[in-house]
Amino acid sequence: MKRQIKRLGVAKNGMTYLDRFRQLITQIGNILGYVRMIRSASLKDNSNVMKYIPQILENIKFEDVAQELGITGETIESVKVFDLCIKNLFKQADDASDYLRMLVRNLDGLMEGENVKHLKLFYLIIPPLTLSHVEHVQKGKEILQSKSKNVGGFISDDGFALGIAYLLKVLNQSEKFASLNWFDSILTKLKMD
Repeated sequence: MKRQIKRLGVAKNGMTYLDRFRQLITQIGNILGYVRMIRSASLKDNSNVMKYIPQILENIKFEDVAQELGITGETIESVKVFDLCIKNLFKQADDASDYLRMLVRNLDGLMEGENVKHLKLFYLIIPPLTLSHVEHVQKGKEILQSKSKNVGGFISDDGFALGIAYLLKVLNQSEKFASLNWFDSILTKLKMD
């Protein structure tokens, strides 16, 4: 199947359409990894700040205290912003939920509609995409091992796996992909080789 897909032609930049699609899925996975990294850093930063904020501040509105004291103008606006910041810090500390689940939930129902008909069989192209990814990683490692300039070499490229997992979940095709028994057939082939 992979050879037949490769015969479809070459994209504008000299890559096959299969390689271009693999690259797109890898970019989706890399973006998800980047978002996860930023989210983790944000949670860590918030938890470091929360060490210095007493829990009692969660129940106090400084705006009320400022109004009782007769504070007005720009100072009361600053107090409102401070209250909002404190509220957000406590909310973010409580809301450390998994961002990937939120992204999947927000795209729930994506497969309903005429404009995504072509994605209903996405799971069928994963085996050839996986073989393309394996070849890509092998080439990257070979470039590193060669004595040339090592331009374009790399050790790993894990965005592809995350991109595939995410798309299978969003498109609700995990079970359909599992029904292909792709991993079992690969393990059998490796044992025979």
